[in-house]
Amino acid sequence: MSAEWLVKNVTYRPHCYICFTWDNSVRFLFSTLQPFPRWDCFYWQLLESLRARIGDNAGFDSSLIQHLTLFTENPDGEYPNQDVVWEKFEKAFIAAAGLITHAPVLRDYIYQGLEELHRDNVMYLELRSGLSRTYELDGTIHDKIWTLKLFQEVTSKFKQNYPEFFGARIIISVHRYNMTRSNRFTDKAKEIHAGSIKWEPYVVAGFDMVGRENSGRTLWDFREALSLPAELGASLPYFFHAGETGQSPYVRESLKIKMQPQMQSFGLGGKKAFLPCLPELAVAVSCFRLTAKVVAPPHPVVIGLPAATQRRYSPAWISE
Repeated sequence: MSAEWLVKNVTYRPHCYICFTWDNSVRFLFSTLQPFPRWDCFYWQLLESLRARIGDNAGFDSSLIQHLTLFTENPDGEYPNQDVVWEKFEKAFIAAAGLITHAPVLRDYIYQGLEELHRDNVMYLELRSGLSRTYELDGTIHDKIWTLKLFQEVTSKFKQNYPEFFGARIIISVHRYNMTRSNRFTDKAKEIHAGSIKWEPYVVAGFDMVGRENSGRTLWDFREALSLPAELGASLPYFFHAGETGQSPYVRESLKIKMQPQMQSFGLGGKKAFLPCLPELAVAVSCFRLTAKVVAPPHPVVIGLPAATQRRYSPAWISE
């Protein structure tokens, strides 16, 4: 989904508020009344009124797109190291959350994203999503199961309009920063099991953990909790990625998770040296600036594994 669509379509909808944060980011929220101040947003402004005062919609929209993307004419100057680019990367997701988690927007967002992929001749999608709770204009909050149902409904509608489209599923993701203790991860695994078992394999493809490896706990730290779904009798394949952001011991530890029998694919970010030790599973090699440098993906014939070079987080890079 393009950031341009979010800005030029969604932010022009009624009742859309914006707040500029102390750390040079933005937040959005749909509300019938001016939202209350909170720790990161002291003053909310109705976007419709703000645009009227500024009088330069094109310039203002361009500035909003900058908050939702990593695009810059001077990447080496703007992002001198991975710490800086990862901070901006995380901020882009947080900034967009208030738009995407509004229930009417989410419905359109999913459909619009499928249309954009279809124009690129993509006939099947596995969407990595944290399944955040969604909200209505009146303040009603929907849980994650509601979001799964919405995803299924929108996908079914899209398939009716485009019969050649094979379908779409969700890879449920959890941010590693939120999983500071194994018991919290275990609770998350139980929650996923309880909520998704009746949807698999038609809606939920599997599970992933996201966030920067070097500054978070490794996949190996959660090996016991990762065995829980299988013990509960749930079919929850894993689509983990590791080796994307450096050669630190944390990355090497993450690669040990290859021993998990539920593993379906493993993104490596171009760490070709580790590939011979991996089992026979699909390897997705990511090439994007968060990996520090772009590397040539290994040929599947050379490494003896099914491989794919995938486009990662394209909205943040204004990639088409």
